[in-house]
Amino acid sequence: MVIWNDLTFIAIAALVATQASGQTAATQPDEAVGMPPLVVSAALARPAPVSGGTAALATLTPLEPAVARLSEIFRRVPGLSVQDSFGGFDPPRLAVRGSGIQSAPTSRGLALAFLGMPLNAADGSFNLALLESSWMDTASLTRGPAAGVPALGGALALGEAADAFAAGHSVMADYGSNQTAALAARGMWTAENRALAARAALTRSDGWRPHSRQERECVAAAARSSVGEATDLTIQFFGARPWYEVPGPLTKQNALTNPQAPVAAVMRDRPFRATDYAQLAASANTRWTGGEASIGVGGVHQRDEFRQLVANGISTTTAEETYLVFNAGTDWDLTGQRTRFNALLQAGWWDASRYRNDHGSSGALIGEQRLRPLTLTAAIDHRLALGATQHLDFGGSVLSAQRDIDDRATPGPGTEPVDLSLAGTHLAARAAWSWSPVKDATFVVSWARSYEPPTYNDLLFTDGPMNARVLRSAPLAWQRADSCELGAHGRHERFTWSSSIYYAPWQGEFLRLVDETGSSRGTVNAERTLHSGWESAMEWDVLPDAEADLVLWANYNFCAARFDDDPAYGARRLAGVPPHNGALGLRAVSPGGWFIAPGFQWQAGPTYGDHFHNLGYDGFGLWSLEIGRRHPAGWCVTLGIHNLFDQNAIASTAGVLDIASDPERTAIFLPATGRSVDLCVEYTW
Repeated sequence: MVIWNDLTFIAIAALVATQASGQTAATQPDEAVGMPPLVVSAALARPAPVSGGTAALATLTPLEPAVARLSEIFRRVPGLSVQDSFGGFDPPRLAVRGSGIQSAPTSRGLALAFLGMPLNAADGSFNLALLESSWMDTASLTRGPAAGVPALGGALALGEAADAFAAGHSVMADYGSNQTAALAARGMWTAENRALAARAALTRSDGWRPHSRQERECVAAAARSSVGEATDLTIQFFGARPWYEVPGPLTKQNALTNPQAPVAAVMRDRPFRATDYAQLAASANTRWTGGEASIGVGGVHQRDEFRQLVANGISTTTAEETYLVFNAGTDWDLTGQRTRFNALLQAGWWDASRYRNDHGSSGALIGEQRLRPLTLTAAIDHRLALGATQHLDFGGSVLSAQRDIDDRATPGPGTEPVDLSLAGTHLAARAAWSWSPVKDATFVVSWARSYEPPTYNDLLFTDGPMNARVLRSAPLAWQRADSCELGAHGRHERFTWSSSIYYAPWQGEFLRLVDETGSSRGTVNAERTLHSGWESAMEWDVLPDAEADLVLWANYNFCAARFDDDPAYGARRLAGVPPHNGALGLRAVSPGGWFIAPGFQWQAGPTYGDHFHNLGYDGFGLWSLEIGRRHPAGWCVTLGIHNLFDQNAIASTAGVLDIASDPERTAIFLPATGRSVDLCVEYTW
């Protein structure tokens, strides 16, 4: 009954939003709906696994690259739920329709690409600390199960607005609160049929809380050569070295009243994470009348050291990976049909070790494994024109994965080998019907099935008493989702909008649990869960005919992720998933280049820290403000103020519990970062 009420509410709300735009007039059936800030279109062939086939409600959102927390950069993206973590570039918690929110830090649930290169490891995990926010001009999000994407949240591609080889050079310097400093530069050079683009960035910060220093260096380069008029060859490199301290979670009382309080366990164990990451890729892209194809091959080297609290120990992983990606598409002449195909093969060779954390130093070895992840995805989609205003998209995908664990450690007292081998192959289908009854308005009904295999963070966990931790493994089944969606998007003069409701029964959802001490209890498969909700976005150009610009935008997400008559949890909502969240902003620009941009990020309704709902926190609303001037000569000066009114709030939780037996003393909450100010100066030529 509760679920039915939720669905009734979101259906009525979506209908109201759709009817409010009923005066929009008929898009050409084969055109993408241009929506500043949203562009709804099919995924094109590219050297990174962004999405499969013809994603009916994928969105392309222009971002405003700056030296800022990822949670602020991502707030413009419709359908993306963002919860800040420890602040700075510490990975925020990302979720699409509740997917991935159970992992902490968020490391699964989405297929990510950055600067045209896949960011997920071969087991599906990712590290958001590698991302350089000042390089993000756009975000392309395919929401929910997508063809050929082994992540139930969909796919998120971050990077350039159009082309890494767009003309121009720039340098940027930023300085702000907490001794935060950043430098960045980019440039592009051309000669005949060749082009070279390069960029670099450096960030340092003392952090807002005790034990929260951060450092990161990033470099990227791309070289392209044209072979004739229709073929391009590209070589790309991306490297990053993030290092950051982890200040630890707080009790609810401290998070709200004394958020800068030091955490005794953190001062003792000195947790941090350091990563050396390098990816080199080569791709070829060719075009013909009505079609395009690309093939790419890449290699990744990564060394990651993660010193956690005593409960989880110190892990070091050295990984070598390779991948092969192929995309192709063609539009059939005179028939109104088109076909898209994509495939991605990823393989890895990892060596992982786990040590006990003895007051900030590596203690006894508690685990040593060789890990061999392998993931293959392939999808094909076809579009049929059903008259002048309707289309039918349908297709299928195959997902195959293997996760091998070869235990190399000598068993000790109370230990047992964690050898494990999981393999599986699944077929999935999808279909979507779209109708454009009037100009610039399209309605979409779709159904899709997808699967997601577990990552090694799900399969391995520590166990036992604090002074005698051991490593254990837990075999897991794949999680599966069947998603039904009803949506619409359109444009009326200077007003653009999108709205969709979805209903998705899940089987075997991954629930990663910790206890009150922060000790992992491993990941388990839930029996049945239900994810339903409503997503909407709008943008309004208020002064279309004036010399000045005034643009208002807003996003809203409602997500009801809950158990489906579970023997233990009944119909309770899943912990960690906020029911309501969104953001809005206003940007005013004068003819002389002066601008002011207030923003508001909010979360409403109780968000629970445990699945039994003994522990939770309320919503919040945080303001930000940017003011400055972009001079025609190329200079841009921006003053940014974050958490404008210095409000105390809980941003998120560090994982979720099964049941909180002592809520008052459970330290699981992460406070919102206090007010900070930064000044950014950029010169472009």
